[in-house]
Amino acid sequence: MSKVYILGAGASRFAGFPLGADLWPFLEAEEDSNCVQLINDVQTCWPFVKKVHCLLEKHRHPDLEMILTIADLAIVSGGSVGSIDLSEFDIPEAKKAFARLVSSAFVGHAVKLRNKRDAEIQRVMQAWGKLVKEGDTVITFNWDPLHEMALWDASDDKWHYSSGYGFRPRNVEGGQVVPSNVKVLKLHGSANWGLRGRRDHEPPEVDYISHLFPEVGHLPGSSGSSDFGESLILPSYFKAPTEEPVLVEIWKQAASALRSADEVVILGYSLPEADSPTRTLLSVALSGNDKLKNPKLEKPVQVVAGPQHGLGSAHDRWDRFFSALGSREKVCMVHENFEKFVLSRRAKSLAHSQPDRKRQ
Repeated sequence: MSKVYILGAGASRFAGFPLGADLWPFLEAEEDSNCVQLINDVQTCWPFVKKVHCLLEKHRHPDLEMILTIADLAIVSGGSVGSIDLSEFDIPEAKKAFARLVSSAFVGHAVKLRNKRDAEIQRVMQAWGKLVKEGDTVITFNWDPLHEMALWDASDDKWHYSSGYGFRPRNVEGGQVVPSNVKVLKLHGSANWGLRGRRDHEPPEVDYISHLFPEVGHLPGSSGSSDFGESLILPSYFKAPTEEPVLVEIWKQAASALRSADEVVILGYSLPEADSPTRTLLSVALSGNDKLKNPKLEKPVQVVAGPQHGLGSAHDRWDRFFSALGSREKVCMVHENFEKFVLSRRAKSLAHSQPDRKRQ
């Protein structure tokens, strides 16, 4: 049976990666780094972010999705949005600096996790790496490389960076390709991918290989160009995956996996209102999946989106989404976070695999 996992920011929170509301404090904390480029990027972004944040006067931390939406509107309108005059800023350069900052901060945090080897985080990663089976597909909206690190550690042939992203990286020769039995499709790009520029039609490089995927020798070209963040889809109400040619093919693969899946498990993804391309993808692909309509399958879709429920919660959004598709009865709502779900399902899997000692 083919299973598709859909991951959002809640699936990486246990390892210290931020949810959307905590993204700017996470990035700003990296200003203490010794990396000159990273410090410069914070200093480039901050005046623009601070001005828009002060004008919005709503949130304790900057709402980056709203701020970057205003940035996109300002670019189109020539520097102003209503009464907000942003002509003093080079907004395209501020957005580039923000993408570089995201890429650097997320890779840096992942490398710290590798070096620190926190026992509880490792326990969750190991359980997750074992829970995903050969033939499964992981669709993720996260920039971090956390989940492919877990799959890399789980098995030599479960996932490999040379083939597991849905493309052959530019810095991998044909003879270096190792088949992957699991795909990780990153619909918003990845912090460890390197492109020469936006609208680059060639596949990205995969960078920081020896840092993120240990016991691998250095590959030519893997010098860290991912710090430019060119593959990333930034938070905005004007997300446009079609502007990144490499992502178009990945979205196609994701749609195909969803149409043919026997089971779908949604983990830590809250279905934000701003993610209209994702809503369209899921609506079209899941509506075209006849297997999920099979009356013999009671609940082929599981939504694991935290303990909160009620109006405005992630579970409420998913409830309304599947009700609109006419398939709410096929969905099981699980009020757990990612790590609790993974650890409990892994424990059940191990229990079922053990011989029944009572019968011996």
